[in-house]
Amino acid sequence: MEHRESFMSFLQYSWKILFDIGCDEFSKYIKKNCLEYIRFDFEGQTNTVILSLSNNPLRDGEHVHKRFRQLKNKPSTWFWKNNRIRGFRNYELDIKHISEELKNNTAYISQDMFKIECLECIKTEEEFANKENCNNCIFSEECVRGEK
Repeated sequence: MEHRESFMSFLQYSWKILFDIGCDEFSKYIKKNCLEYIRFDFEGQTNTVILSLSNNPLRDGEHVHKRFRQLKNKPSTWFWKNNRIRGFRNYELDIKHISEELKNNTAYISQDMFKIECLECIKTEEEFANKENCNNCIFSEECVRGEK
């Protein structure tokens, strides 16, 4: 199974986030009418996609970014466990080459903006049974690492 590790990562993070928010009905959070990707709509956090763990975030991010930017209804938030790419991005710009000046430039804010949550605050290994308060981490405006 070529993509087994990626699929297992997707399942781990999906289940952990749903566990953390006290989900009692999985289908309540998945938009069935979205056919391009698996879309999650959480309270206050709609049009979200959960991506699998990335060992090469620049390569994988560029690949996913190219695919998503061509969609009519692009995800507004990526939940994506990686150690390199996080924060606000724009589908119109290359994900790898956004300078620090452009990242916070309001002239580039458009409907094509999206946010990448790094999921550093969501534990899926030995601490799986510990519930994280998603309102204080992935659903919060400010990152637990002190970043926005």
